[in-house]
Amino acid sequence: MKKSAGVGNEKYIQALAKGLSVLECFRDIDEFGITEIGNIVNLAESSVQRIVHTLEATGYLYQNSDNKKYRLTPKILLARGKSEEFVKWKEQARKHMVVLNEFCGENVNLAIRQDDVCSYIELVESKHLLRPHFTLNDLYPLYCTSLGRSLLSDLTEYELDLVLPKELEQRTPYTIIDRKKVIEKIKETQRNQYAIDDEEFYLGLVCVGSPVYGLGSKVIAAISVIGPKVRIDEEMTNKLIPRVKEAAGKISDEYHTIFSIND
Repeated sequence: MKKSAGVGNEKYIQALAKGLSVLECFRDIDEFGITEIGNIVNLAESSVQRIVHTLEATGYLYQNSDNKKYRLTPKILLARGKSEEFVKWKEQARKHMVVLNEFCGENVNLAIRQDDVCSYIELVESKHLLRPHFTLNDLYPLYCTSLGRSLLSDLTEYELDLVLPKELEQRTPYTIIDRKKVIEKIKETQRNQYAIDDEEFYLGLVCVGSPVYGLGSKVIAAISVIGPKVRIDEEMTNKLIPRVKEAAGKISDEYHTIFSIND
């Protein structure tokens, strides 16, 4: 690994430099294993392992469990803004979101995890006058939203303990703030492949979400339908669940198709 001009300077942070050198391996849409990364950046495998696990925990890399190699997440592809594959995937995802929007007439959202919050990266708005007004790139909590629980649904309890805030805000009278109950809700999402937020995030709003999977069955995004409770009642919720899951599956398939091209 080349030495930076900052080496020896008291302001130089060696651990950060090593972490950045690992990220620089992923200039293109490629996959690398721990040994391969170590050879590229000239670091011991034990050091690479710690760096990669940190980058994975903070949402910059994810592991393709099919081959145990690592890839960039949509979070960092979005920040780069230069990935043709990522742009193409969003365009394809939007087509499925439009179909879902036409079925239910409500807002349809696609989001990714940003550490301990989620951020919308695509949105198809409802044509109803009475509708939620959320914007792209704004940040929303994970623990009390269907998008958030979907995004967290493949994490272990240990990982959830690291990601979830120590104190959960009581946003509405229906918000679950008991950590054990929140974790159980997330486990339910993993089992059922969908989550429901019934006025937990915002009074009067109901949201049905489902996880989107990348290579190796890793959750890399989530999709949801959100609207006022006067329209998304129990009957409509039951109709939405299979539709949202179906859309999430199709968007997952699009991701596999597009990002497998360079394999």
